[in-house]
Amino acid sequence: KTNIQKLGGAIKLDTGLGVGTTITIMLPLTLAILDGLDIAVGDKKYILPLSAIVESLQPTPDMIKKIGDGTQDLLMLREEFIPVVRIHQLFGVEPTFENLEDGMLIVVKSGNQKVAISIDEFLSQHQVVVKPLDKNFRAVEGIGAATVRGDGSIGLILDVLGIINAQIKSERNKTGNKQAS
Repeated sequence: KTNIQKLGGAIKLDTGLGVGTTITIMLPLTLAILDGLDIAVGDKKYILPLSAIVESLQPTPDMIKKIGDGTQDLLMLREEFIPVVRIHQLFGVEPTFENLEDGMLIVVKSGNQKVAISIDEFLSQHQVVVKPLDKNFRAVEGIGAATVRGDGSIGLILDVLGIINAQIKSERNKTGNKQAS
């Protein structure tokens, strides 16, 4: 009963002598279940929706190209250049490595846009109950929702479109700052 109430639902019992008992469980329609992949970035763990993942790989030095002033990385994958997003930088997490070859890259897609997300390691795959963040917290770019993990801790679910938009915004700011100077 407590868990159902935490989800915003209710339980109703109807009992009739000689008729039986009807138990009705009501859950909100906004409740969604998502297949997710736990990933580690520094000492933090995030959940990446499986539906957004195109592929994952361990990059080699010849696959990573630097552009601009050397701060932006591109992944060259089968004749395609894909921007690399360092989740460490996006969320202000202490990085465990500097070279992308020391970690993993997950190519994700939203619409027709792709980015390669730099992570430390894959953890596990499981289903999670999605809870929106905006009701209780402010919106955070790159975080779409949250879930309560089995141990009671909060798991943040990455928003692939938000990460792509943050990458585009970052590239525009770098280009705009160079033009201004």
